[in-house]
Amino acid sequence: MLAEDVDQVRNLMRQVLEALGYVVHEACNGREGLAFCEAHEGQVDMLVSDVVMPGLSARELADRALKSRPGMRVLFESGYTEDVALTQGNGMKAAFLQKPFTAGELAQKGVKRWTRLI
Repeated sequence: MLAEDVDQVRNLMRQVLEALGYVVHEACNGREGLAFCEAHEGQVDMLVSDVVMPGLSARELADRALKSRPGMRVLFESGYTEDVALTQGNGMKAAFLQKPFTAGELAQKGVKRWTRLI
């Protein structure tokens, strides 16, 4: 599940992840991402979410989505360095990717640490 409110960033991230072999479901905000995670009958291996989005924050999205998907991995991405604090506390294991990032950095973060190739 890819939740990112900036269309261009979301499209680029989807292309990179699909090129790596992932099936990517997109949401343009946290509420859409949560609705998908709660309703989707198949497996959701990872949530990639921009930290700053309108409506539902990335942390709240992850906290709520993990209730129905406890094995799901989480990757937060943001242009604000102080947002790295979101990856700590509450027992949540989450990685952080600093914007701007390259396609190679996204691929490296996903493959090495937080995702499973399909």
